Amino acid sequence: MGREREVKGGPRIIDLDLLFYGQEVIQDADLIVPHPEIQKRRFVLEPLCEIASYFIHPVFGVSIRGLKDRLSDNKMVEMIKESRV
Repeated sequence: MGREREVKGGPRIIDLDLLFYGQEVIQDADLIVPHPEIQKRRFVLEPLCEIASYFIHPVFGVSIRGLKDRLSDNKMVEMIKESRV
């Protein structure tokens, strides 16, 4: 579907980030796995740490918890509780 946007910086039709594929390292023109920015993104590492904290990043050799603990930003990630209607 490509990365074309109707408005610069606006939403895309689809945005799918493939974080990992087991311990595979893929570097093709159209695909890089593991995701090349995962170690910088608290909004990815916080929830991933809840379900796979001991998973080892195949390039860095560090667990997801270790990557999260190395972040130097002060950003917060908050779980949105589902409301029951």
